[in-house]
Order: sequence, then structure tokens, then C-alpha cells
Amino acid sequence: MFDELLKTVSLKISTVRSMIKTNDRLRKIVFQDSSDIKQLKEHPEFAALIEVICSKREWQIYERCAVVTRLYAIYERFVEDLISDWLQLMPDLVPRYSDLGEKIQNTHREGIGRLLIDIKKNRFQHLSVEKVVQGLSCGITNTGKYELLPDAFLLHEQNLRKEVLETVLRNAGIDEAWKWVINHKEIKYFVEEIRSSQNTAEGELKQLVDYRNKAAHGFVNEILGIQELLDLADFVEALCKSLADLVTYNIILRQIEGW
Repeated sequence: MFDELLKTVSLKISTVRSMIKTNDRLRKIVFQDSSDIKQLKEHPEFAALIEVICSKREWQIYERCAVVTRLYAIYERFVEDLISDWLQLMPDLVPRYSDLGEKIQNTHREGIGRLLIDIKKNRFQHLSVEKVVQGLSCGITNTGKYELLPDAFLLHEQNLRKEVLETVLRNAGIDEAWKWVINHKEIKYFVEEIRSSQNTAEGELKQLVDYRNKAAHGFVNEILGIQELLDLADFVEALCKSLADLVTYNIILRQIEGW
């Protein structure tokens, strides 16, 4: 059901994998000591590259920072897009606003209130006061089709660790998200086969977030191996697939309830 979102994620993660492998191969060429490299150094473009290249270690640290930052951004954007699509479908799945769960209604009203307070901030330039209140007004007065403005549900300021991810999804009307994630075939395969059960899904996500935060604040002095970086990419892709299936399942449940 969320094929386009997953295609976008797969393409972005595939690009990350390609860059990891490209950098690894290029480092092996640049830092090798052989007659072949001596001949390459005679080429003007390669010689110019050698002059500006940083140390191998600094290159690897930079790569680590770039990869974990990008992977986290892909994951976070996917979650926000997924929740946005889910919320936009809700008026068709649950036509009456009053039939929405108490949690989702409370989150909606509180989110609208926060948006009205912060409406002049740059991040909300795409919104107007009319746009913010219209969907809620239609819902509570039962006059026209209500709208669940995604911005009202995506005001989290913390990284999407397990607990925060669960809260954001629960606020949007999707319960027991992590229970679904850890039982999903893609995640189970990663934990059991790739990690040999030496870590958990929660541990993997926490590690990604920690890596990202250290990269963002400049507290990085250790490199990560190529395979470790590739494994992180695999985990993010598996996590996104599990979440897409979770929301699809909830849509089907809502449709069955409406029949």
C-alpha cells in the first residue's frame, strides 16, 4: 500500500550503500603501495586528487558521520511521511470525528493549539491559521469532512528511539507498534541472521540514534567498518518495511470495522 514510499527509501539507501562501497574501493586505490599506484600518480587528475586527500582515518570518520546522519534522516522522514499518509486516510476510514479514539483526538487538539502558538515560525510557513483550524472545526461541529493535519501530530523534538516512535504512532491511533516491529520477518531475519541475536531491534535503533547524535555534535573519534555501515543500512530498510506493513495492517482493520 505504501509502495512509493518504500521505493523512495530503497533508492536512497541503495545510494548510501553505493557510496560506502565506492569510498572503500577508492581508499584502497589511493593508499596502496605498488607500481600501479606510482603510475597512476603520473596522471594529472590523480596527482591532483592525492594532493588534497585527507588521511585514511579522517576519511573513514567523515564517512561514518555522513552515513549515520543520512540513514537516520531517511528513517525519520519515512516515519513522518508514513504517519502523514495514514492521517490523510483517516477521514475515509472513520467518517465521524467523534468515532476516533480519545488519544488521537486529544493529540489533534493539543497539536492544533501548539501550531497556533508557533504559526509564525519558519517551519510552519506553509500553514495559515485558517488551514490549521478548519479540519478541527469541521470535526467537532460535524459540518463537512474533517481533516487531521499531520503537522499537529509531528511536533516531537526527540530522536525517534523505540519509546518515542511508539508514542508518535500511538498518538496517531496506532497501538503496540514495537510489538509488531520485533515480530516482523525482516527485523527477525536481521536480528537472528545478520546479528546472530547478539543485539535486539531496540538496541540497533538506539545505536543508530546514538551514532547520529555523536556525528551531529562532533564527538566522533572511532571508525566503523564497511560491513557495519552496510548492516546499518540493511537495518533501516528492514525497519521501514516493518512500519509500512504495520500501518497497512491498521488500515485493513479500520476498513473491516467499517463494513
